Amino acid sequence: MGTFLNFKAMFYMIKKDLTIKMRYKIDSLSILLRPIAGILPLLLFSSYIHVKENTFFHYTGTDKYISYIAITYFFITYITHLMVSSSILITSELQQGTFETLMLSPVNAIYLLIGDMISAMVVQIIDFFLFYFLISIIFGEGIGFYDLSSMFFIIIIASLVAFGLGILLAGITIKTKLTKITFMINSILIFLAGVSYPITVFPTWLKYVALVNPITYCVDLMRYSILGTITYMKVPLEMSIIFVYSVCLFVVAVFIYMKIIRGLKVKGTLTNY
Repeated sequence: MGTFLNFKAMFYMIKKDLTIKMRYKIDSLSILLRPIAGILPLLLFSSYIHVKENTFFHYTGTDKYISYIAITYFFITYITHLMVSSSILITSELQQGTFETLMLSPVNAIYLLIGDMISAMVVQIIDFFLFYFLISIIFGEGIGFYDLSSMFFIIIIASLVAFGLGILLAGITIKTKLTKITFMINSILIFLAGVSYPITVFPTWLKYVALVNPITYCVDLMRYSILGTITYMKVPLEMSIIFVYSVCLFVVAVFIYMKIIRGLKVKGTLTNY
C-alpha cells in the first residue's frame, strides 16, 4: 500500500507540472524563446565571419554551426534549470516551512525527490524537442538525430548529474549561508563545459580542468548524439565517466537530502538546522 502511494504521488507530481505548462502557454512559450534570443547575436555574428568554414569542421566534425550552438545552449539551459531549481527549491521550501508539511505526508521523502526529478525531466524533454524543431524552421537546418538511444541515455544521466549538483549546492548553501554560491559555481561549470565552442580550443591547462567537469561530458555527448560531432574521448569512455559521476552525485544528493530531512524532524526548521 505504501509503495502504491509513493508511486501515485510521483505520478501526480508529473501531472501537476504538465498541467501547469499547458495552462500557462505564454510562460511555456517564453521558455522556448529565451534561449533563441540569447544565441541569436552569436549565430548572426558567425554568419558574418564565416565561421562555418573548414576551421569549425576541423574541431567539431560537423558544418552545422547553428544546430551545434542551439543544441548546446538549450541543453545547458536544461541542466542549469534542473541544477539551480533543485538547489534553490530546497532552501526556499525549508525557509517557508513546506518541507515540514510534507513530513506529515505518508509518501517517502526519497520518492518526493525522485518525483521532482522525473517531473522536471519530462517537462524539459518536451521543451527540448519543441526548441529543436523551432530552430530548424527558423534557420533552415534539417532535423536529424545521429544516435537517438544515446541521446535519451544522456538526458537521463545529465538529469541525475544536474540534480546531484543542485542538492549538493543546497547543502553547501544551508551550511555556509552563502546564498549566491549556487549561481557562481553554476557559471563556472557552464564556462568550463565549452558552450559556444569545443574545449579543444582552451589552453592545455584549462582543458584538463574542463575534463574534470561532469557537465563537459554531458554537453559533448549530447552534441554527438544529435549531430555526430567529434568527441573529446572515445564515446564508451565518456559514457562510462559520466555514468560514474551521475551515480556518485546521486548517492551524495540522497545522503544530503535525507540529512536535511532528519535535521527537520529533530530541530524543526532551516533556521535551526
